[in-house]
Amino acid sequence: MIAAFLTEPNILHATYLVALKGLKVKNHGYCGAVANAADGVLQLPEWAFDGRGPVHIPGQQHPLAACPRCAQALKAISAAPPR
Repeated sequence: MIAAFLTEPNILHATYLVALKGLKVKNHGYCGAVANAADGVLQLPEWAFDGRGPVHIPGQQHPLAACPRCAQALKAISAAPPR
């Protein structure tokens, strides 16, 4: 499973870091996108970022597209040899 957050217009970003700044908690994506953690964090399967197409999440009217930069970062991480 991958933690992800949603930005407009219906783009999913993989969460790289959840950081506290003052009294606000922010989600940071692999692509550099930032959003309020209070807006929600989604738990998605890994295939949501492997390029299979839009992700349909219950409660959302429209399918969600994965951020291509986040997907590329996750692909590089999974292809890296273990340390």
